[in-house]
Amino acid sequence: MGSTTARSARPGASLRRVASGALLAGALLAAAPPAFGASVRHVPLARTLDRALAASRAEASVFWQGTTSADGATVVETTNAGVAQGNQTITISVGTRSAGVISIKLFGDTVYMKGTTADALVFQGFTDAAASAEANQWISIPSAQPFYAVVAAGLTVKSTVQELDLTGTLTRARRTEVLGRSVIGIKGTLSLQGATGTGVLYVRSRGAPLPVEETMSVGGAGVVTLGRWGESVDVGSPPTSVAFDPSWLAPSSGGTSPTLTPGPSVAV
Repeated sequence: MGSTTARSARPGASLRRVASGALLAGALLAAAPPAFGASVRHVPLARTLDRALAASRAEASVFWQGTTSADGATVVETTNAGVAQGNQTITISVGTRSAGVISIKLFGDTVYMKGTTADALVFQGFTDAAASAEANQWISIPSAQPFYAVVAAGLTVKSTVQELDLTGTLTRARRTEVLGRSVIGIKGTLSLQGATGTGVLYVRSRGAPLPVEETMSVGGAGVVTLGRWGESVDVGSPPTSVAFDPSWLAPSSGGTSPTLTPGPSVAV
């Protein structure tokens, strides 16, 4: 596995993605940085990881896509994340049945969410009654609401990069190529929404050390692919919406929704 490096946890490293797959299924069924390729073997893995995260944070945008499957439920996220704006489409299915689509648009201090079905809003932590009443209309959630952080996470470059960070003892992964790119794989501890597991982050070994993929096992298995760094993000205009009411959230959600992990390969 190569060299090892100890890395301490960073408070508040992650806000969402990868809650329990059982919880998900139950709810629905009820200027570039310098190249560092050749010399990287002599650089501690923690430093390699820090350089990759710093290079990512310096970018204006990123496209990422992910899929998670657990207990018969499958979630696919497609996201364009910018500095203060982003958009996301989440498709949810249980077995062969479509459970709906969630659309999210972020405009700075307000995030807008629409679920096409009651099941889709139940997935986001809504009560059955609120999900039925608010399905298929845009809901505006201001940053003053704690639920904003749940819905908006992953829709900016900063929050996306937060979810890539690894802690604990870092080891070198065996895999050296992802999506046709030469990569460095860094394996460590990944913490997402209160759950902890294993993550492997693959970053470009030539040119800017930007992430290409992260595989994970945190309450289920998943993989997120990242690319199209720096492209423009067009979110459009804020939609006509109704104001979010915290009473719409089910007590079992604790103000946070059962959320996602990542998945299928995308062009980078």
